[in-house]
Amino acid sequence: MRSWSTLPLGERAILLTCPDASPLGSGNRTAAAAGRIAAANLPWVIETVPAYDSIAVYLDLKLLLGGIPLTESEAESMMERAADQLARLAESEREETAKPEREVTIPVVYGGESGPDLLSSAQRSGLTERQFIERHSSARYEVAMIGFTPGFPYLRGLPVELAQPRHDNPRLRVPAGSIGIAGGQTGIYPVASPGGWRLIGRTPMRLFRPESDEPFPIRPGDAVRFVPVESESEVAWLDSNRNSDSDSKHGDRKARQREPEGEPSLAVLRPGLQTTVQDLGRSEGWQAFGVSAGGAMDADSLRVANRLVGNEDGAAGLELTLSGGEYQVLQDTLIALTGADLGATVESEGRVGSESEAESLPLNRPVLLRQGSIVRFRGAASGCRAYLAAAGGIAVEPMLGSRSTDLRAGIGGVEGRALRTGDLLRLGKPSKAAEVLIGKLRKDASPEAAWHSVNEQASPGHSSPKPTVLRVLEGSGWHRFSEEARRAFFESEYKVGTESDRMGLRLSGAELTVSRKEEILSHGVCAGAIQVPASGQPILLAQGCQPTGGYPIIAHVAAADLGIVAQLRPGDVVSFEAVGLGEALSVYREKEERLSRLAAGIKLKWFS
Repeated sequence: MRSWSTLPLGERAILLTCPDASPLGSGNRTAAAAGRIAAANLPWVIETVPAYDSIAVYLDLKLLLGGIPLTESEAESMMERAADQLARLAESEREETAKPEREVTIPVVYGGESGPDLLSSAQRSGLTERQFIERHSSARYEVAMIGFTPGFPYLRGLPVELAQPRHDNPRLRVPAGSIGIAGGQTGIYPVASPGGWRLIGRTPMRLFRPESDEPFPIRPGDAVRFVPVESESEVAWLDSNRNSDSDSKHGDRKARQREPEGEPSLAVLRPGLQTTVQDLGRSEGWQAFGVSAGGAMDADSLRVANRLVGNEDGAAGLELTLSGGEYQVLQDTLIALTGADLGATVESEGRVGSESEAESLPLNRPVLLRQGSIVRFRGAASGCRAYLAAAGGIAVEPMLGSRSTDLRAGIGGVEGRALRTGDLLRLGKPSKAAEVLIGKLRKDASPEAAWHSVNEQASPGHSSPKPTVLRVLEGSGWHRFSEEARRAFFESEYKVGTESDRMGLRLSGAELTVSRKEEILSHGVCAGAIQVPASGQPILLAQGCQPTGGYPIIAHVAAADLGIVAQLRPGDVVSFEAVGLGEALSVYREKEERLSRLAAGIKLKWFS
C-alpha cells in the first residue's frame, strides 16, 4: 500500500504526494488515486489535479467549514481531518473504482519542418534519425499529468537514451501539434505557444477541442503510442477518420451555438487597455486537463456588482483594467460598478464631447443608464480593475462550463479575446426584482437625464493601504529556501512589475535563494501561490494562472487577500506578513460573512 503525505496549498487546496511514485518510469498510480477521491463525491472537493507524484485537491471552503462558527484551532483541525480523509482515499485500492486503461494512438510526421530538432537530438543521442524515430515510436507512454496549456500531456516512458536538454532560449512560438522532448519526458503542444522543448515531429490531431462535447482526447492515466506517417495529408486523414464517430454522435457544439436572444444593449466604442467578459470561473474539473480556473481577478467585487443589479453571484460581467474604455448604451440598462475607481462618467446622446455635460457615475449602487447615453472611463484613480455588471448578465456562450474569457486558451467571453471596438454585447433576461427596480428608476428619472440611481451606496469604494501588506502562509517549497531568503522575504518590500497580467504579478526586490536545487516535479497550483524561478524574483500567481507549476513556492497569499492582489497595479509596493492556517481560515470566513450580510442588505433595500 502506498503512503501518501499531505501538505496545504494555502487554505484552498491540499497537496497529496506519494514519495515512492516513479516520476519518469512506469506504474503511474496518481491518476487512479485522483479518481478514487473524485468517486467519493465529497461535497467540499471541487476537483483533483493529478501530476507525476502528487494530487492537488481543490476545496470549497464554505462547505468544508460549514455554518457553525469555529475557533482558529477548530478550523485548523477540520482541515487536518479533511487531509487525512483524502490520504486514506488515495491509499485505498478498491477494485470497483478501477477503470480499464485507454490507449490513444497519435500519428506523427517526424523530422523536416515538422520536427526541426530531430537531427540534432539524434546526434546528441548518438543515433541516426531513423533509429531515433524507431525508439521514440516503439515506446509505450503514460500520461503522467496535463498542464502548461489546455490538453498538454506530459508523457513518461521515454527511453533514457532519447533524453534531451531544453533550449537555452525558448522559441517564441511552437506550432500546435508539435511533439517535443525535455529531459526524460516527451509531450505534445495542443495549441501554439512559446516553448523550450526539442521538437522532433508534429501531428494535426487536435488535443484541445473546446467546441466539442469531448474537448480532450487524451486524459491523465491514458497510455499513448506514436505512429510514424509520411506526410501531413496522411496524418490529417487519419485524424479525421479517427474522430468521425465522435463528431457524428455529438455534433459540432460550435455549429449548435445560437445567438443570444434580444437586441444588443452595449456597443464598444473604445475597449480600453484590457476589457474581458468574466464570471466566477471554471469549477467543473477542467484543471486536470490544463485549463485555468480563471474567472474574475477580484471575485468579491464582481459578486457585489451582480447583487446590485439583481443577478446571481456567478453572472458574467465586464472586467475593466486600468483604462476602462468607452461604451454606448443601446437600450435602457441597469448596471453597477464596483472595484477600482476608473473615473467613470456618463453623458446624454447628442451632448457627447462637452466636458461640462459629463457627469461622474457613482460606484457601488444600482444605476439605470438611459438609451443613447455614453459611458466613458478616464483612467484609474485608485486600484487596477473595475467590474461592470448589468441586469441579466452578459449573454455570451458558455465554454467548458463558464462564460469567463481565457486569453491564453482563446476560449470564453467574446471569441476568447479582449473586447474590441465595434463589439456588441447582449444581456440575459433581468430578474423580476430587477425589472421592478428598473421601472421605479425610470419613473423617478428626468426625461433628459442620461442616468438615474438610488441615493444610497451599498459599500465603500475600493481602497487599500500603501504599501500593501499581504497575509501569507508557508508554501509547499518553504523548506527549499535558505534561512536568509526566508528572512528577506518578510523583511523586504517588492514592487509590482509592468509585465504583470491575469496569470501572475512579477515582483522585484530582494533576491530569494533556493538552498536545495534539486529538480522539482510539477504539481497543482492555485491563485495566491508565490513561485520563485531561477532569477530569485518572485511571481505571485493570479486568477488566470496555469493549473500546474514547477518552481518552488515560498508562500501562499491568504484567500481573504486575493481581492487586494487583483487591485495591485504596476509600480505598487507590497510586503508580506506571516499567518497560520487557522488565522487564514478565520479571516476568510469573516470576509464571507461580511459579503453575505451585504448581499442580504442589498436584497432588502432594492430587490424585495
